[in-house]
Amino acid sequence: MSKHTITITLKNGKALPRPAKQQLKIGDTVVYVTDPPDRPFKVVFRPSPFTGKGSRVIRDSEPRKVSQQGTFRCKCFITGRSGREVGWRPDAPQSGGEHDVKP
Repeated sequence: MSKHTITITLKNGKALPRPAKQQLKIGDTVVYVTDPPDRPFKVVFRPSPFTGKGSRVIRDSEPRKVSQQGTFRCKCFITGRSGREVGWRPDAPQSGGEHDVKP
């Protein structure tokens, strides 16, 4: 199984996940981090490739094991130094990402 790190970057008022599209397999581990480091963030899935408590709204960098097959879209948000949260909106879809999970 592989470990993947997805970095949510604050750039030009947007929360940009890198990579935006991630190929995963069931059993892989995913960790979310921020750039700049240690900024509050959230990644919102509906539905989620993960199971268990906190699987739909992720707010920490704890490793999560992929347990669901399919294509999962997420909305990303990050809080800047000003304390203002920025992220996905209909006019800022680049603040979202996609996890494509295979068996």
